Amino acid sequence: MASRETVSVEQIEAEFKALLGQDKTAVDAQLGQQLTGQSNPVVALTPTAEEEVSQILALAQARDLKVVPLGLGSQSQMGYPGKPIDLVIRSAGMNQILEYSPSDMVVSVQPGVTLEQLQTTLAQNGQFLPMDPACPPAATVGGIVAAGSNGPLRTLYGGLRDMTIGLKAVYPDGRVVKTGGKVVKNVAGYDMTKLFIGSLGTLAFLSEIAFKLRPLPHHYELCLLSGEAAQVEQLSHRIVHSHLIPSRMEALSGAFAESLGIAHPFVCAVESHENQTAAAHQTHQLKQWGQELGMHVEVMQGTNVAAFWQQHQEHAANSSLVIRMALRPSAIAGVGQKLREHLRALGQPFHLSLGTTTGAGRVFAGPLTLSQEQQLVARCRELCAKEGGTAVVERGSLALRDKVDPFGPMGPELALMKGIKATIDPNGLMSPGRFVGGV
Repeated sequence: MASRETVSVEQIEAEFKALLGQDKTAVDAQLGQQLTGQSNPVVALTPTAEEEVSQILALAQARDLKVVPLGLGSQSQMGYPGKPIDLVIRSAGMNQILEYSPSDMVVSVQPGVTLEQLQTTLAQNGQFLPMDPACPPAATVGGIVAAGSNGPLRTLYGGLRDMTIGLKAVYPDGRVVKTGGKVVKNVAGYDMTKLFIGSLGTLAFLSEIAFKLRPLPHHYELCLLSGEAAQVEQLSHRIVHSHLIPSRMEALSGAFAESLGIAHPFVCAVESHENQTAAAHQTHQLKQWGQELGMHVEVMQGTNVAAFWQQHQEHAANSSLVIRMALRPSAIAGVGQKLREHLRALGQPFHLSLGTTTGAGRVFAGPLTLSQEQQLVARCRELCAKEGGTAVVERGSLALRDKVDPFGPMGPELALMKGIKATIDPNGLMSPGRFVGGV
């Protein structure tokens, strides 16, 4: 084959058709534009086995071809636009649940399995993966893990890094590396599994992921306590310093809250996955505190709770701009109040979801002009910085991510990240320029 400087997309397509077959290889004239803003078409590959991914990457490295792994694409608007690419490896053909042991509460899946598909299978055995990121149900597990996406269930169950116990990664030279295991306990030492979670496909193609599972709750109970930001802060303080065990706890404001008929600026959604007796105790305590604080209280149970969070997800998934914040839990409601004022002045729909126990919050907004988006990102970072926190563009247009650093200022950890990238992908083939610092 010709050198990389002179090779055409037709030549790339021909060589990979010879490797994989015609049905797994196609030129896509739009995908490159969507992912990096480039005008050149890319060759889209749809392998069905780990061995094929290994062969693809080995050949890509030999030909100096730039590669991006891709699932549904729901997480593709995170990070820098990146440098021009030649190949896209779609995970859609690797969509099998490989091993599932209900008795051990462990499952191992290929990256193209959708979250909806996985949860449906697990529910048949009364189990679930406590993962509820702000993306469509058809989002792939591989994409969610690569983006390190979490949701309100993090309140009780922890994040992706807590429930992912092992994976297999195909390195840019085609080597397959296994980390962790398919049991909950692993040997002591550096946890390589966590290295790949949230790496945005810049290190390797994740070919298999193992998770630890949880039993499906037998009872769902949700308290909605609405009021002002100061009341939410006081309520959160009481809950954090109490014996209550919320499974999800988010302070919500904006279009979603308004669609529920809530007239107050914020509504604090506090859910219980305990048995009916324990849930009733939590509800009783929350009602008492709500009354003392002058908040309006409403209680939901059963399928109404699931419908509530489904609507929450729909509002989140339909936003064109998502900013993820991390700061002190005690400060997040106050920051949310200031952001609410800024967003209301813009006159466009928005949705705030603030983890008042985790300190993780998200701003969902749009449609906005590019200038308004830039101003909103700057305002988020200004408010978070005052509290020692950070704000990252989790979903944004190419135009915004070209104008604004999606990650914001970085400290000495950037040198470590560059060192890891240089060790695993010295030629910069995987999702080039997408990660922190242009890694």
